Amino acid sequence: RGWKATCTSSHSSAPVPPDGNDRDYLVSGQDVLTVVEELWLAGAEGIAVNGERVTNATAIVDTGGSVLVNSAYVAAPYQVTAIGPDSMFDTLTSSPGFVDFIRARAETFGIGVGYAVQDVDLPAYAGSVNLRHGRVEPSPGATSAPAASAVPGTGAP
Repeated sequence: RGWKATCTSSHSSAPVPPDGNDRDYLVSGQDVLTVVEELWLAGAEGIAVNGERVTNATAIVDTGGSVLVNSAYVAAPYQVTAIGPDSMFDTLTSSPGFVDFIRARAETFGIGVGYAVQDVDLPAYAGSVNLRHGRVEPSPGATSAPAASAVPGTGAP
């Protein structure tokens, strides 16, 4: 058990100035990725974006009007949910990267960013995991393996 939080990002409701760029006032895939990366750096043990579990192989890609997370298209408002140690919130809010993100996106362009500490459920990862390399680790307290027997036809004892 640890700190559980939901960070919600929504498009700006501020009017775009005549010389402004409409895209600056929308939450992008990069914004979602920044929040996810900052949560990992703050010690998150599990993260989901709009119900899509994030792994070390998850791609978060801006697709224009929505964001692709794993193989699912998710739309704003984006809810990034995380669980982690009790210190995660303090670590996140004191992180220069997170503070700069809030200042640049929320204060400058009016992107809605809010977070709440609450009970959350993280979904299991729905994709498949392909393991390419692995090794057997002995269990703690296990005795050593029995002596190897002779291998027929090799001349080995």
